[in-house]
Formats: sequence, structure tokens, C-alpha cells
Amino acid sequence: MKRFSQALVKGGQECRLKRATLARQQIATLARQQMFIERLVSMVKAVTRESGNRKKKIERLRALLQDPEVTKINFASFDDLPLPLDPNAKVNGICVEKATLLKSALMPCRLTFKTSTGGEYVTMFKHGDDLRQDQLILQIITLMDKLLQTENLDLKLTPYKVLATSSKHGFVQMIEECLPLAELLATDGTIHNFLKKHAPMEGAAYGISPEVIDNYIKSCGRV
Repeated sequence: MKRFSQALVKGGQECRLKRATLARQQIATLARQQMFIERLVSMVKAVTRESGNRKKKIERLRALLQDPEVTKINFASFDDLPLPLDPNAKVNGICVEKATLLKSALMPCRLTFKTSTGGEYVTMFKHGDDLRQDQLILQIITLMDKLLQTENLDLKLTPYKVLATSSKHGFVQMIEECLPLAELLATDGTIHNFLKKHAPMEGAAYGISPEVIDNYIKSCGRV
């Protein structure tokens, strides 16, 4: 982007006009993202103030998501917007029926965004928690993973994304179809038993698919 901007500066009037147009578009997008976050925070605060149990709060959350008169924005459907958590994903709405509150003290919101490609992007929006340190640590892990892969050392990491939108709230990417280690151990007893159940292969070491074993070992695991 820096080289592109410099090339536009060195160009003629047409290039300067393109640069000005690009800048206005970026500023407009950032302004929309900021407004989106502000409206989202206001809505979450309203849900938090709602009296009653978790079920009642979830009902309030879903009602607000599709009530633009109250929230000043239609969260259920809006023009394509780069998701602040992951600008590569353009979203155009939140799946109201999938919105919920997780079981924890702060009751973070589980929000499933509809993408412009027809897919879904699942996030957790936390209010009342400082995610800046989490974001920094995940950025370091992501950077180290990229550097190690340039040296042909793939640790099979899948870092999730974190974005602190302030010192009090932010987004966390949720990885679907994953199982907490505690639940895995409670169900299967050991990681070995779990892998053998889901990726069995007769005659292979440990009775498990070599590819699965390779991925697990490279991710710093131990059977």
C-alpha cells in the first residue's frame, strides 16, 4: 500500500485523483466500522442491564439485533463491511437466530456474521474485558508461525484472531468444531484414545493415521 501511494504521488493529476478517491473510501470504511462498534457496544450494554436470567437476556439480544429503531442500525442486514476483526472477511449481517450469550460471569455475545460469499464467520464479542494483551500474544504467535514456515518448520498452528476495540471490549474469533481438552479427556480418557477413535488405521504406529500423528506431534503434542 505504501509503494502504491508513493507511485500515485509521483504520477500526474489522474493518479492524484485516484489517491484522493482511495483515501476517501478508506476513511468512509473506517468511519462505518467505528459506528458499527459503537452501536454494538450500546446494544450489549442494554442487554447487560436487562433484568432476569440468561434466557431472558438472550431474547433481548435477538430482539435488539433486528430492531433498527432502537439500535440505530439494522444488525440483521447491512451493506458489505470489512469485519474489524478480520478485514479480509466482508460481512453484511448477523444471524439473529444464532446469536446467544455464553455461560460465564461476563456473558460474552456469540455472534455469527453472514459473509458476502454466502458463508459464516463466528465471533465472540466481550464487554468488560481487556483483550489487548491477548491480541498482542496471538499476533506474536502468528508472526513466529510465519517466520518458522519460511524455514520449512510447520508447527501446524491455527492461531485465532483477537481484536481489542478498546480497553473494555473486543472481538475473539471462535473456531468451530473444536473440543475442549477437558471434555475430550472426560469422554475418551486420553488423547491417544481420542485420535485412535477418530482416525484409526490398522498396522500404523499407535493404530492411528500417520498424517494425524504427524500433525499432532508437530503441534508440540505427545501421544
